[in-house]
Amino acid sequence: MLRFVCCLALFFATTCLMAQSDTTALASDRPTQTASAFLIPKGMVQIESGFSRTTTKLGFDGFSSIDLDVTTYNSTQVRFGVSNNLELLFSQSLVRAQISGTNNGSDTGTQLAPTGIGVRFRLFDMNDRGRPQTAFLVNFSGPWLTDAEGSSLDLRFNMQHNLGEAFSLGYNIGGVIDDEFNSFVGTTSVVFGYVTSARLSVFAEFYMTFPELADSFLQSDFGLLYSVNPNFQIDVFAGLGISQFTPDSLIGAGVAIRIPGK
Repeated sequence: MLRFVCCLALFFATTCLMAQSDTTALASDRPTQTASAFLIPKGMVQIESGFSRTTTKLGFDGFSSIDLDVTTYNSTQVRFGVSNNLELLFSQSLVRAQISGTNNGSDTGTQLAPTGIGVRFRLFDMNDRGRPQTAFLVNFSGPWLTDAEGSSLDLRFNMQHNLGEAFSLGYNIGGVIDDEFNSFVGTTSVVFGYVTSARLSVFAEFYMTFPELADSFLQSDFGLLYSVNPNFQIDVFAGLGISQFTPDSLIGAGVAIRIPGK
């Protein structure tokens, strides 16, 4: 599967290198938890895909520790610019979870996660009076193309400020509703970005979830993005958990590829 994903990325990269160049900066949701406040241009298609692995050590009084490793072989999102104010999204992931430290351990095998279908609306453009670039994201995940169980509705405001020529501040505020609309998990995230050169930028991010019946979970990640050309971006990242029961470590890498319209 990893070999297939790499070949797919190289294919689209080659397509972009031969396609008409677009000088508009590529705005990607990767690799942060903070979704972009910028829509892709009308008529364009953007493919964002990557690999990640989290490791979590769970310990309980009176019980031996349990290690949970979750590998996402590909978390792929396809975005299509319908107009200057609207884009469509489709997402699908291939995931494997392994538990060790118990008597027998367990392995879910490689499974498709619920399929995501969504829209992103442009609400406001940033201005010099401090108003951020603002969009609203609606994403519904369910067993549309797979046998994966569970459905959820993700609602988020996506915002970004540019702090001078090199710094940016992005943040999301929203939450996730389960399939029976009887549980709400609040989410918020903030990401600091710094452009180090014409091609390279770095980021640091903090994100938190607020379950109704549990303590909040706080995590962080950091990484870099490299622009091969205006339509092809590579990212690598790592992270760690700050609060209890969050992943102890996170690593990953991926690409964002934009296919210009005619």
